[in-house]
Amino acid sequence: MPEVKISVRGISVWAFHGLEKNEARLGSQFSIGFDAFYDEPSNPLKDTLKDRPDYAQICNRIVELFKKQRYRLMEPLGAFIADTLLKEFPILTGVKIYIRKLKPALSLPVEYSEIEVTRIR
Repeated sequence: MPEVKISVRGISVWAFHGLEKNEARLGSQFSIGFDAFYDEPSNPLKDTLKDRPDYAQICNRIVELFKKQRYRLMEPLGAFIADTLLKEFPILTGVKIYIRKLKPALSLPVEYSEIEVTRIR
């Protein structure tokens, strides 16, 4: 069966994830993205959300999950989000979560650090 991919990038969130005490106290800027995969509907030309995921709902749920609890590391946070999306959106056959921490607290000037977590049903 043909597969469809929805991609969203640049969901901007301020949150308090990180190893450093400053990150827990002051927070950091994150940029989140995802790829959501699903089987193409039997009528791919039908112009409705029936038999398709609503990516606005996915975006909103990602932000809720991102802010639900504090994580020291981005990898388990990404895994938590990916696993939850597969449970809550049964139409999805797979998901990739991208989390960028903008200007991470490192000893060198770095634009961002990023993780990617993939889950396939």
